[in-house]
Amino acid sequence: MLAGITLIFLAASPLLGQEQTVAGDWQFQLNVGTEAAPEPLPFRVKLIEQDQMWAASLINGPEEISVGPVVMDHRSVVIEIPHYASTLSLRVSSDYQSMVGQWKKRRSRDERATVPVSATRYVRPDWSDPVEFLGRWSLKFEDSDDLAVAVIKQNPESNQVFGTVLTTTGDYRYLAGGIVDGQLRMSCFDGAHAFLFTGNKTPKGIQGCFRSGNWYRVNWTATANGNASLPDAFGQTEWTDKISLSELQFPNLEKELKSLDAPEFAGQCRIIEIFGSWCPNCHDAGRYLSELHETYGARGLSIVGLAFELTGDFETDAAQVRKFAVRNETKYPLLLAGIADKTMATQRLQVLDRVRSYPTMIFLDQTGNVKAIYTGFSGPATGEAHQKLRRRFEAIIEQVLQD
Repeated sequence: MLAGITLIFLAASPLLGQEQTVAGDWQFQLNVGTEAAPEPLPFRVKLIEQDQMWAASLINGPEEISVGPVVMDHRSVVIEIPHYASTLSLRVSSDYQSMVGQWKKRRSRDERATVPVSATRYVRPDWSDPVEFLGRWSLKFEDSDDLAVAVIKQNPESNQVFGTVLTTTGDYRYLAGGIVDGQLRMSCFDGAHAFLFTGNKTPKGIQGCFRSGNWYRVNWTATANGNASLPDAFGQTEWTDKISLSELQFPNLEKELKSLDAPEFAGQCRIIEIFGSWCPNCHDAGRYLSELHETYGARGLSIVGLAFELTGDFETDAAQVRKFAVRNETKYPLLLAGIADKTMATQRLQVLDRVRSYPTMIFLDQTGNVKAIYTGFSGPATGEAHQKLRRRFEAIIEQVLQD
């Protein structure tokens, strides 16, 4: 992550008669390019010792994410990010001035992504004035017909920039970075996402490249547009009525088969959430749904989550969904619905014309009539868009509870 992510872990060990330590600030770099053509995705790392204990957190701009456990054996450091089946493993140099290692992440049942990572002691980047890149932009990815919206703001304390990219399937969460040698560089690393946006100013706007890990890249262009917006996320997905809720049956985390019209899921207002524990946007949505459950549960709101996971192995996927529930303080029931493939998810559900995004939320009344379907999620990184989403969700719930 570009200078806006902080990873905290703790270590100390003797060297040359003195206690050497990895405490302090570091500059990490994931190589999301190739060995022949490296492309660094930098992120800041702060290492702290607290009461001889080890801890870790990732910081994306204003966001701080606690992760762990953190294990250090001699100068080998392993930072687990268990809710994303993700691990950073590094070797500290003998002088404690550098590190080298790998980031590994599960991407499917049989596929593990491996990305090289290195680190040196942190020196604050000399960012240039970002003024020509600031603002709201209509952004177009080369491989998509849909427009996106980029929002770029300046850190009031420096030339660092914060921002995000909003799309019809969700947002790119907390991006941070700056202008280096005239080029915009913004990125995010949260253990699941490793996003890097680079862009150069042109007479028509910005022309750039987006990378996700070392497995995907696409070009993009953007034009300044203070009124740039997305289509209404409540108008993207349609209910088909091809089958009834009673015909939709999935196992819970104890492997008990449950029908979506079971009495335990009944409520005066109901939300069915389609999600995946591997998806950071779904974690953002899950935290918000936990808030809604806490606020409206006693008044008749019922929520059930349908998890589409990576491996298809029940025990592996159920374990990941349990980690999701612990992390997001989820008290509503979660069912395992299938593999995280949108085509297969559409076939499994049949009640939607298409599963376009994880997450997707379906609002129903107590008789099973669909009141609204929301595709994607505008999370906290989107600022006003997130506040608008919260107001609309809560207005729908209030209306259905009063009907």
